Amino acid sequence: MRLSTRTKQGAGASLEERFAPHVDRKWAGDLILELRLLGVDGSRIGDVLAEVDSHCAESGEGAAGAFGDPVAYARSLDLPSEEDSAGDMLRAVVPVLIQTLGMLLLLWSFTDWRRGGVFEITAGGTLLAVAMVVESVAIGLLAQRLLRFMVSHPVLTVAGFMLNTAAVAVPAVLWDDVVAELPPVWGLVLGVLALLGGLAWQFIGRTGLQTPEDPIESPLSGTDVGADPEGSAPARTRGRAARVPQVLLSLQLPIATALLLAFTWWFTR
Repeated sequence: MRLSTRTKQGAGASLEERFAPHVDRKWAGDLILELRLLGVDGSRIGDVLAEVDSHCAESGEGAAGAFGDPVAYARSLDLPSEEDSAGDMLRAVVPVLIQTLGMLLLLWSFTDWRRGGVFEITAGGTLLAVAMVVESVAIGLLAQRLLRFMVSHPVLTVAGFMLNTAAVAVPAVLWDDVVAELPPVWGLVLGVLALLGGLAWQFIGRTGLQTPEDPIESPLSGTDVGADPEGSAPARTRGRAARVPQVLLSLQLPIATALLLAFTWWFTR
């Protein structure tokens, strides 16, 4: 027996069940995913789901039989999109890259400082830094294609990540020829500046460029199905609570750097 729309729109229901209760869940999920990848906004996705669900409910026909493959159907709609440009993606990636390079400088120079030696820049470390810059730029430029590949081939994505890590990390560790020597304080200062500069850039960019949340909306009510009325106390409370993990996520590199510095200090006493 088919579940009613009322039942499937409960708090624990999935997006597919809430917005298209008469449509096969996998078909609706593939449609939502493709529309999101195409950059279609939430209100238009809600309209599409409502139309498909209405047709299936009235005709009794399955979505696959009526509309065909969900990916091909999503692309055939030719809906307006707000896909992030390569420039937007680079602006999101570069601050994280700068923080990561700052973290490496801090860890390497701090270790040499604790050992009472000079800050040695090795060929392997240089290779690691160059590889990070090149790969970060490539991720920014090819973000859309990479995301599609990751969604379609999760196992190959994990395998590729592991191979890439090994291909960069192993030479970085073994290729220990010194290419430059500096006082450790230079590495510490540059590392701190890079870490703080990248963090500031990330927050400034988020304040100036971040778009509001774009939930899928019901075409009937104009609001997110099952959501609290805008401005309600529970909604405001959840909104404030949701910002806490976002801030912590932005601070993950500085926090990780502080922990690694503490471990380094402890093991080099």
